Amino acid sequence: MNSIRILRNISVLILFTIAAVSAQPAGTIKYNGKDYYINGINVPWNAFGTDAGTHYEWGPLYDRDFFSTFFQECKTYGVNCVRWWVHCDGRSTPEFDENGFVTGLDENFLSDMEDIFSIAAENNVMVMPCLWSFDMTKDFKSEAGMYAGMHADLIQDTLKTRSYINNALIPMVQRFANTCNLFAWEVINEPEWSIEGPGTTVQKVSAVEMARFCAMIAEAIHLHSDKMVTVGSACLKWHSSKQPPAEAHYWSDSFLKAAYNKPEAYLDFYQVHYYDWRVIFKSCV
Repeated sequence: MNSIRILRNISVLILFTIAAVSAQPAGTIKYNGKDYYINGINVPWNAFGTDAGTHYEWGPLYDRDFFSTFFQECKTYGVNCVRWWVHCDGRSTPEFDENGFVTGLDENFLSDMEDIFSIAAENNVMVMPCLWSFDMTKDFKSEAGMYAGMHADLIQDTLKTRSYINNALIPMVQRFANTCNLFAWEVINEPEWSIEGPGTTVQKVSAVEMARFCAMIAEAIHLHSDKMVTVGSACLKWHSSKQPPAEAHYWSDSFLKAAYNKPEAYLDFYQVHYYDWRVIFKSCV
């Protein structure tokens, strides 16, 4: 399939709103000292969970030709920011031990990521890597191997969260701290589907556990770089609790700090998803 068709068929529009009061023009976000209107698109992947790094059974699946064509066509169509998924459900990266602790990243992972950023920069495109997805609490083991999903413990157990931060996240963040076209880090895609209550996945975690997981990752990124951090929320109703149909504001400073009270544990901007076929949107209004 031609990748421009992929661009046209992408179903998620990413809506950015500023999480803090600023004097920048309405509808823009400040990045590297400039105000940008984000004309963004969701890739979201070429090969789910295997775009960077090495699957323990399938080997390396990074496809440079795909990303070269993709970013060239982004430039042609005026796209200036791309949201790209990294670990997804954990099937290929990061590396886990037999107890579910993260031990590091494979030898191809960082070089694959660096190449993706480089190709994007050649085409004047910023990249927002999305580290995880709610797929991490689904079960894809029968089709994609022993690490494909069922990682609720990575969220619930702070020692396991810390193993990911120390052994995988910080090496990533430090490696790309000065990558000029790394727009922001997204902790997780649509985490609400993994949360008890709204959640639909096989495993579910509490809202406080998910908030703590996101806050701990946000803190680590802020401590080791100047890059922004966000979360890819599934719906507007999870950004307020004032009146129905709003339900909760999982991503507010107050909610995050109640779960993990550290100065650097915050999001720099909110990101809310809207689906043009309105299946999810109807359930949110």
